[in-house]
This record gives sequence, structure tokens and C-alpha cells, in this order.
Amino acid sequence: MDNPEDRSFEISSVLTEVLNLAESNWLMLLVVTVAAAAGYTVIELSVDDSTAFSLQNLFSFVVLYLQILVIVRLAREKGLLDGRDHEDGSPTLGGYFRAFGQSILWTLGVIFGLVLLVIPGIWLMTIWFVVLPVLLVENENVMDSFGRSKALVTPHFWKILLLVLILALVYVAAAVALFLFVPYPEDYSIWTNLPLNLLLQAVQTGGWVLGLATYIQLANLTGREDLEDVFA
Repeated sequence: MDNPEDRSFEISSVLTEVLNLAESNWLMLLVVTVAAAAGYTVIELSVDDSTAFSLQNLFSFVVLYLQILVIVRLAREKGLLDGRDHEDGSPTLGGYFRAFGQSILWTLGVIFGLVLLVIPGIWLMTIWFVVLPVLLVENENVMDSFGRSKALVTPHFWKILLLVLILALVYVAAAVALFLFVPYPEDYSIWTNLPLNLLLQAVQTGGWVLGLATYIQLANLTGREDLEDVFA
């Protein structure tokens, strides 16, 4: 039998894992992508431009729940949460707020790092790439999840940096398309806004799956039964 410690981290294996997860869970991924895109589109079409940004920030709390749901469902399918309670995969309120705290710290850290000549932000994006899967699967607290993510990523930093850069470029391209092709607020319509929001959210959903696939490859956790339950 292969020793997990002897396996090297391979980008091809991560991408294969992404395809496997997407193939077996395409309906769920499609539903959460459409739900997120529809929510942002409704906000853009129903409120004036001065308040849309604030409402979009509020809706991001819903999108965070969808992100947690995706990661938990996929992790359960891979056997990472075997023997846990709540087979529907719904996170507890405490787990949600831990994920919310983690997302705030991640965002502030990366933005601050990007302002400091870009490179520190890219470095943080890389070493924190699997912080949410760590928090949910391993039941780490918020601060420890950052350290655990760094410990997992560091030995394979350059390969994971490549994944981060590819994902970032695809996301930026989708955001630029949203900016360039969505008309001025007075000309918003479902036919222009929804397709571009779908594109942006599809990239985001793909990023969630990529993060979990990377975590699985890094931690070799499939089949472990000694993780604490992150659900009530």
C-alpha cells in the first residue's frame, strides 16, 4: 500500500479531483451558482446604484453560506466527514460565524498585502488557499486554521502559487467582462446582467471546488475518521 507521505503534490491530480467532484455534484454546483448570480442580479435591477453596493455586501453573507454548503457536501462525499451528525451537511450557527470571521480576516489581510506592492498579498493568497476547508473539515478555530493552511501549503508553495495565479486571472477576466459589457445602471436588464453574473459566480464556485481539491491532495485526509465534527 502506498504511504501517503510518499506521494508528491501534483497539479494534474488536483485538477483531476476538481473534475471528479464537479462531475458527481454538477447539479448542486449549478444550483448554488445560479442562486448567487440571481441574487446579485436582482439587487442590481431592483435598487438604485447608490445602495446596490451595500445590499450586495449583505447578500455576500448568503453566498458565504452557499460556499460552506458546497465545501461540506463535497467533503462528506470524499469521506472526510464520515460518522458525523447532520447528514444533510448543514453547518451550525457557530461554524458559520467562524467561517465569517475567517473570511473577514482573509480579505483584510490580502487587501492590505496587495496594497503593499502586490507581492505580500499574493503570498497570503497562496499560504491561505485552503484555510476554509481546514476550518470546516478539521474543526480548527479561526486563527489556527490560518497556521494549519500555511503548514500544508508551504512545502508545495510554488505549485499552489501557480494554481492561485491561474484562478486569479480567470476571476479578473470574468470581472472585467462584467465591468465592460454590463451597461450603465439606467440600462440594466436581466439579459445582460444575469449571464455575466453567472460567469463571475461560476468562476467563484470553481474556486471553492479547487480549494477543497487542493486541500484533499495536501492533507491526504480521505478516509480519516478522527476529525471532530463541525456540526451540532
